[in-house]
Formats: sequence, C-alpha cells, structure tokens
Amino acid sequence: MEKNSTHVLTTLRSNKAKEMPRKSTIEFLKQFARAYSYNSQMPANLGSFIAN
Repeated sequence: MEKNSTHVLTTLRSNKAKEMPRKSTIEFLKQFARAYSYNSQMPANLGSFIAN
C-alpha cells in the first residue's frame, strides 16, 4: 500500500509576536454579546433574538 501523508510541521514560533484576532473581530463579538438576548418563556424559534 502506498503511503500518502502530510508531515506534521514542528517549527517553533517563539520569535514571532503572539497571534491574535483583528480588533474588528473583537468589536463585532462585543456588539453581538450586547445585543443578544434569550427568553426561555418564548417559543423555541423565538427564544433567542438579536435586537440592535
């Protein structure tokens, strides 16, 4: 049987800056968290909604 596989890259990234999400991504998530609401007394399809 032929072995076709990809080797695992084991390089060290200690010299590079820590990878982080873009500021716009963080701001989007914060806005979503502020606007998201859940009401368990509503029907399941209306229980969660985004009010902006």
